Amino acid sequence: MLKKREFAMKRRFFCGVVYLLSTAVHLYAVELTISAPGIYTLEYDLFVPAPAPDTIIVINSSNVTLDLGGRRIALSTGVAVLNGILINPNLTDVTIKNGTVGPLTGQGITVSAGCSRITIENVKCLETALQAINITGIFAVGGSITDIVVQDLFIEDCGFNLTVSGQGAMQFAVCNSLTIQNVHMVNLQNTTALIDFVGLSTVFCTAVLMRNISVKSGVVQGRFIGINATVLQGARIESCSFTNNVGGGFVGFLANSSTGLTLENYLAEGNFANAPAPGFVSDGIRLESTSQATIKNCLVSANRVRTTLGGGEAFSGYEFLQSSTISIEHCTATANVGEQNQCNGFFVTGPCASLNFIGCQSSFNSSPGGNAAGFAFVGDSAVYGCTFLDCYATGNAGNGLASSAGYIINPGATTGNRSNLLIKNQSFSNNGGTSYVGVGLGSQQIVAASNTNGLTIPWTNVGAPT
Repeated sequence: MLKKREFAMKRRFFCGVVYLLSTAVHLYAVELTISAPGIYTLEYDLFVPAPAPDTIIVINSSNVTLDLGGRRIALSTGVAVLNGILINPNLTDVTIKNGTVGPLTGQGITVSAGCSRITIENVKCLETALQAINITGIFAVGGSITDIVVQDLFIEDCGFNLTVSGQGAMQFAVCNSLTIQNVHMVNLQNTTALIDFVGLSTVFCTAVLMRNISVKSGVVQGRFIGINATVLQGARIESCSFTNNVGGGFVGFLANSSTGLTLENYLAEGNFANAPAPGFVSDGIRLESTSQATIKNCLVSANRVRTTLGGGEAFSGYEFLQSSTISIEHCTATANVGEQNQCNGFFVTGPCASLNFIGCQSSFNSSPGGNAAGFAFVGDSAVYGCTFLDCYATGNAGNGLASSAGYIINPGATTGNRSNLLIKNQSFSNNGGTSYVGVGLGSQQIVAASNTNGLTIPWTNVGAPT
């Protein structure tokens, strides 16, 4: 047994592999620094006290593989900030794999600016108080982090203590060529501050792939955002989900100021906004100031927003704000409820241009205390050059009869909503029979039990709004 005041670590070399053998639980919070290339394997759990801020393992060399060997590194006693693993700046070819990080009073795994070819795989992060994964570059020459793969992660039972809006369980910033896949976040909590809390945040990143990511059964005091994609260029997000979470508000997926984005097979279901303070507007999928995007085969269903303090909270399955050149294909919003203000399946507020809705469905969305619409173009700013093709709205119901319908195109008080085209859409049984608001009656045709516009000649409001 090594003495307590020694590093309590020793290295043995077998065929070029370095084994880190711990004397187990009685380590002082002294950094273990890896300063040479090699393959390092942890043989025993490391439980480290934190009488002062510290990091358990620091990697200070390129060409390192740290194999946790199915073991755990964690806090034993103390309340100071204790981080798990730190990769220092400007390193290349570093892999961390096969183990558990946490509980910790700090971050789980941190990657510093200027690193490249970093892999984190088959790791479980438990009960971290700060970010479980933090990979953040800087805006300087050589400051971005490139060629990152994060895969096969479980982040569970984390009671975060984050107070800055936009922080969350996983944070990626100023990264290039980023792959995140097979990541599952369960029971995330952040109940100490009224902020936007994010499951997975990506900011100022290029060439991004996110696949098979789930965020479920979390509880936060502020607004809960499942995936945040802010200022991304060339991102593909597929087969991800945000389910059964609770917050003051929620947004399943948020894109802001991004271009070249594809979102496919995203599920936002069963989430609940208890709205402890006004201002937490909730959406299943929300795009702001985003262009050249495709939203495809997504489902927003059975979400509920409750207002407790009488604020302006509302819910939309899909909301588009100041965005352009977006294709929304075969997406569905169904059985969502906005108790106090309004609930819309698809909601567009200008200025927006060239949004093309193809084969989308909005059904049985309701608001006992406000308006409800299947598809709504509203606001005073222009929404123009948009197309609805083969879309379907039924059973949407709110208490405001004039503003609850299958399709609403608000003329707008300034530049107006104009030059929008509707082709072969169906609308029936919305709020007692209201099908179209703001669509010229002469362009509608009665077919069976539905009002269908433009079976032969499509309706368009080219020019001045009607």
